[in-house]
Amino acid sequence: MIIGLGTGIGLGGAIWTPAQLNPTLWMDAALPGLYTDTAGTVGVTAAGQAVARGLDRSGRGNTLLQATGGYRPLYSLAPPVALRNRAVGSAAGADTTYWRTTGTFRGVTGTKVAYGNRASDGRYFVRYQFSGTATSASLWTIQLYGVWTAPATQGQTWTISCIASIVAGTPPASGQAFRTELYAETNAGVLVQGVGAAYLNATTDTLNSCTLNITGSTVQRIQPALVVPFAAGQTLDYTVEIVEPQLELGATRTTYQPNFGPYWYSEPGYPTNGGLYFDRTDDAMAATIAAGFTGDELL
Repeated sequence: MIIGLGTGIGLGGAIWTPAQLNPTLWMDAALPGLYTDTAGTVGVTAAGQAVARGLDRSGRGNTLLQATGGYRPLYSLAPPVALRNRAVGSAAGADTTYWRTTGTFRGVTGTKVAYGNRASDGRYFVRYQFSGTATSASLWTIQLYGVWTAPATQGQTWTISCIASIVAGTPPASGQAFRTELYAETNAGVLVQGVGAAYLNATTDTLNSCTLNITGSTVQRIQPALVVPFAAGQTLDYTVEIVEPQLELGATRTTYQPNFGPYWYSEPGYPTNGGLYFDRTDDAMAATIAAGFTGDELL
């Protein structure tokens, strides 16, 4: 595929910035060799990589170039629809930025033991095994604090949800194996409001969800949590499977939107496009247009 770029600039060279175009320019994600990385020699292959040069696809000598690292846009992958799932990396179980590998807290050890798409239905899952005897009552938080934080404000309604179940071991006698939680905070991390779902202890797929209506005027962000609670002296020996976690605006869970990272998400039923993401502040690329430009040129 070749993309037609209409800038309305009839010059031999121009600076291409968000002032002229939308902050993201989308195109076919499968184009090989369209962009090169910060060295200007190696092809960009993954979302989140900086783009130093856009290679000519028309044979007319057109190029995009950004020599300064801090001003380079990023290669992005997304469908032509809005980002709904703000649980960044919810479908990236291998990435320790979004899913911690292991940790011990107050005598309880949690370890990521599996992740991927279930053979039975293709749904994305991450599993954690918990063991040990708690030295005091607390919570083991599965995803790292701050990873799934999203901007929020008074008057909004947010929902965190997932499908979960105990797939191995012995469910706790307390009936409290796992739940989702949701907090409204200031940017400094000061808690303004909070809510938690009913605790889950099921051995079959069960929706676990909680919704928060933000009433606090000082709220600046929303912070979800996936937690395993324990009491002092409690011994844990079970594995929790978490399927398709989603953080979204609204009072109910919508169709799951896979989120692989901040520059890569997909939507069932829509094609995934590739493109350039500009930060709306100082990202720019110099566009050199071949002689004979008529107002719409191929890059």
